[in-house]
Amino acid sequence: MIESDSAVFSFRILLVSAISMRFIYICMLAEDACERRFVLECKRLGKPTSSSWILNENYVQNGIHRFVTSPHEYGKGDDTGGMVGYIQSMELNEILEEVNAAARNSSAPTLELTLSSDGWKENGVSELEHELTRNFPISVFFLHHFWVDLRNSYPQK
Repeated sequence: MIESDSAVFSFRILLVSAISMRFIYICMLAEDACERRFVLECKRLGKPTSSSWILNENYVQNGIHRFVTSPHEYGKGDDTGGMVGYIQSMELNEILEEVNAAARNSSAPTLELTLSSDGWKENGVSELEHELTRNFPISVFFLHHFWVDLRNSYPQK
């Protein structure tokens, strides 16, 4: 619970898991009414796990696109949201190159991600920035990317 001079806020985190939908929905409540939402989509990054499951393309097709396309429309009515990328393998620049190539080649209007001025945080959390134009409110939408480097946590094959 957060207290301020004007109101008392509490955070509610709803984990939604359905057949084709997994995301974290964070809601700041003021007197039981949602004042602010933040939708957070999570995906793995790195080498493909099979010939049909290419993680870095999946980050774009089944991650970023959910913020810009119907029927998903993640963050509809909001001006910002986020994605968490769990880095399992590959070099950080290689992943960014593959994600941006997938964004350039995608059917949805997706701009390339840019690394924040803080640069890469090996074994930490790197921040990337992304603005999206959407056909539903609110557009322009700012998508924060938090890439968590877990490469030393996974056994390399």
